[in-house]
Amino acid sequence: MANVDPDTVRHVARLAKLEIEEDRIDDLTRELAAILEHVEQISAFETGQGTEARRFQHTFDPSTGQTDPSQGGTVLPRRADEPHEPGGTALLAHSAETRDDEVCVPSVLGEAT
Repeated sequence: MANVDPDTVRHVARLAKLEIEEDRIDDLTRELAAILEHVEQISAFETGQGTEARRFQHTFDPSTGQTDPSQGGTVLPRRADEPHEPGGTALLAHSAETRDDEVCVPSVLGEAT
């Protein structure tokens, strides 16, 4: 099984802002370990001949700003890098809370911004 201890479960719960009763920690530790073990098994699965997983590896040359496909990587198309005005109206319109044309987000782990 994956190496998961009760402190890991508490940490993940805190990151996810979940309140978990202390008497549930042992059960959740076993469940999380089983989930991670399953993910490891899926990751190790061989897909067979001709269906190997694609890797997008880029050899990036910072002097030219280009990738070199001759180095075995796959070059993905790039979007134009154009400046945009901050505070797009579509983003603000769909945000739960805004202040001074900026999106407000809740603090993470109680850290004030």
